[in-house]
Amino acid sequence: MKTKALFMGLLILLFAACGSTADEISSLSGQTNDTSTPQDVVSSPTMKASPTITLTMTPTITPTAALMSTAVPSVTPTRIPSATPTPNDILLTQLFDMGILHTTSGEYHRIYNFDESWPQIDWYQWWRTDYSPESFVLRVDASWDSASMTANWENSGCGIIFSDRGVNDHSSVFLTMDGYVRTHKYKGGYLYEQQCGYYGKFEIPYDSAELIVVVEDQWLTVLVNGQQIVHYQDAYISKGYLALSLVSGTNKDFGTRCTMQNIDFWDITN
Repeated sequence: MKTKALFMGLLILLFAACGSTADEISSLSGQTNDTSTPQDVVSSPTMKASPTITLTMTPTITPTAALMSTAVPSVTPTRIPSATPTPNDILLTQLFDMGILHTTSGEYHRIYNFDESWPQIDWYQWWRTDYSPESFVLRVDASWDSASMTANWENSGCGIIFSDRGVNDHSSVFLTMDGYVRTHKYKGGYLYEQQCGYYGKFEIPYDSAELIVVVEDQWLTVLVNGQQIVHYQDAYISKGYLALSLVSGTNKDFGTRCTMQNIDFWDITN
């Protein structure tokens, strides 16, 4: 039920490269150290398009292929309280029967509804909850909307951040408006694409879906409307904050809006 929210933002230019491998991305060079001091709004590193990723700080926004950003004003996210339901252990049983989970028990919490928008093209941001599980199940009813009919659909949608230990060390799952689930990790100044899977066509500019994210013993599984889309193991998955996120595909008006309701969370850490 808790969700306070450390507001963070990060430029992404590699979501569109759904077929890129982690090896290809990890071969990029040009890193410098980010010396920013953590604060409510974390100014994120500048990331230039392939073949280099450069971490610098800049006070301007330049509309080029190498987008730059400055820290945005502090944001206090609005949360709509929800009544805490009886835990839906049926879902854990279903996931167990599917071979995705190896347990049917966990500590259940209902997280407040999430409703945020952001007009900064090709950036994502996230709001931390108070939970920092190592293994978990998260189920949400997600919906999204875009202020533009010509947005970057591959960079527009709702997401989950986990194993979050800061702007330079976290993992993410995004369900984007082009119908893909995209996963990646940001570590050591590099953005690594993990796995990308196609669910199917969504309506533009508004649609919705059930999103389930399962992390257990460093295995990540993502389901959309009950269909398994992504499943892989990552040895870097570890204990860290759980956060709710959105990625914006347009600068127009409100940008991209993400709403997540009926957010069921189980901490299944042993």
